[in-house]
Amino acid sequence: MLDTTPEKPQRRIWAYKGETVTCIKGHAICSIAEDILVGSPRHAGRFTNWVQPEPDRKTSVADIRCTKCRGVWIRGNTKHGWQFHFGAPPHGEWR
Repeated sequence: MLDTTPEKPQRRIWAYKGETVTCIKGHAICSIAEDILVGSPRHAGRFTNWVQPEPDRKTSVADIRCTKCRGVWIRGNTKHGWQFHFGAPPHGEWR
């Protein structure tokens, strides 16, 4: 879907407000706090409704693991920068 706000150039939405971020096994981690456009910063303030203890400002979201299975929900160093996991196996996806 495209962001069609007239004063902004059209940009694709990377994640929608309310979407649930999951670990690779499908356990809920947190929710998206607001629509995030492709190319926008992806920092802890963009997430809400943490199922586990919310990270403080000193904790990198890259260091957080699922509290149920220690699974990952974030990965970096890809051609797209940081990616987060959405959904449960076998239909989960990285974005």
